Amino acid sequence: MSGNGTNETTTEATDPLKQKLTIASQVAMGSALILIMFGMGCTITLNEVWKNLRRPTGILIGFLCQFIIMPFVGWSLAHIFQLAPNLALGTLAIATSPGGTFSNVLTFWTNGDTCLSVCMTICSTVIAIGMMPLNLFIYSRSWAEAAAIIPYVDIFIALVILLIPCSLGILAHRKLTKWSKKIANVCSGIAMVMFLLAIIFVAVSSPELVYAHWKPYILSAIYPLLAITVGYVTPWLFRQPPPQRRAIAFETGMQNGALALAVINLMLARNVGDLAMTIVPSLYSLFVLIETISIVVLYNVYIKYCQDKKVGKEENELENDADYNQRKEDDEENDLEKDTNIRHEKGDEENEAWNDANYSQRKMDDEEQERRKEINGVNHNNAFTETEK
Repeated sequence: MSGNGTNETTTEATDPLKQKLTIASQVAMGSALILIMFGMGCTITLNEVWKNLRRPTGILIGFLCQFIIMPFVGWSLAHIFQLAPNLALGTLAIATSPGGTFSNVLTFWTNGDTCLSVCMTICSTVIAIGMMPLNLFIYSRSWAEAAAIIPYVDIFIALVILLIPCSLGILAHRKLTKWSKKIANVCSGIAMVMFLLAIIFVAVSSPELVYAHWKPYILSAIYPLLAITVGYVTPWLFRQPPPQRRAIAFETGMQNGALALAVINLMLARNVGDLAMTIVPSLYSLFVLIETISIVVLYNVYIKYCQDKKVGKEENELENDADYNQRKEDDEENDLEKDTNIRHEKGDEENEAWNDANYSQRKMDDEEQERRKEINGVNHNNAFTETEK
């Protein structure tokens, strides 16, 4: 294998062990993909899908990220790193793939919109039936050698066939509602093991791929971070709330590596291309797991410590505000009591003044009556004297 990852190794290996490992990797990858699609079907609730389809803003933004922006990003990276045609085709296989089911778990772990994530995975898988061959056709034109070996019709048929285990999963969810989530978890676990085994079989059968040039390693490490960034910034520009941003970010970043490798295995089964096409998808699948899980851990650490401190500070401020409000209420109550007491005192004074006024009036009336009595008495005496005379 040269510096750019080119080699002349074909799938027609002369070593029987190598041939068996190649077949085993293809079987393991196919089995993993079937289990993933069946498990995804077990998580689907048609009512939730319909709810998101009625307001498809998040799904449309995800479509923009996954099938418009990211294929162009993958094509650009392949040119920037000046990859050989076989490595470039592997990069395009990842860049044109739909979202993977593990994105739903990542979304759940980061308090994202899990319902939107599941709906995006379903819709992107269905849309990929047309968009994946179309994007491969558009962007592989830069490498005539790669474009010539892509079996577009076979890829289309394979993607349609993948809807069968998904449909069976939906049926299992309707018939075995209580067990559907456990079935999905078991399928996802087994699929992850099968997927890792497929990568190990490829590495063992072709150890020269492990010691590939540095370019595929750097590209495979950068691509998931770029995809997650695109998946978060784009819905932010469309003013989507944070839970939807996280769902779209993981759905865009966690692309279906198993599907990309299955498409490449489809080419290898037709004795076209070489195993070097699996380098970027395999490395991507490892790097994306490490990077996304690291993001989940950092997010939960932030929520647990930084956010808790922020919440604690807000609670202290609220407590201080509550104390202030309580003191204010107490002061207002005291002022009200003082006003009441003053009014009572004024009332007492007014009552006293009123009583004094009544007393003065009665006194004046009594004095007036006494004067009248004296006048009447004088007049009576005068009248009696005159009568005697």
